[in-house]
Amino acid sequence: MFDKFKGVAALGQLATKIPEIQKAAKEIKLELKDIKVAAESGGGAVRVWVSGELKIQKVEFSNQFIVNSEHKNMAESLVCEAVNLAIENAKRAAANCAEQKIKSLNLPIDSSEILSKFGIGSGVSM
Repeated sequence: MFDKFKGVAALGQLATKIPEIQKAAKEIKLELKDIKVAAESGGGAVRVWVSGELKIQKVEFSNQFIVNSEHKNMAESLVCEAVNLAIENAKRAAANCAEQKIKSLNLPIDSSEILSKFGIGSGVSM
């Protein structure tokens, strides 16, 4: 019986922390811009650099992997563009999924308003 009260109290406490959560979300977004990570496969045949915002910064193929430099540059650019587009499509799909879940809760507030508080939405990039 008291577990229900604990849940309500936790929800009330969470509601009072929304401004802090929003501030932290903005800070995280700023910090993600500065994060850069890299990975390689094929013993260094392919290297990829990604930002903390999940944007592909650079794709690089080793000269041993692709001999023709004209094709190499084009392939690197096309792979980078395709991966970024796929990530954007995945973000939109995730936002739509979250929006449907929020709507199913039948809360007395617009679901897009709730999602925007956390930087999620069909038109918002994460």
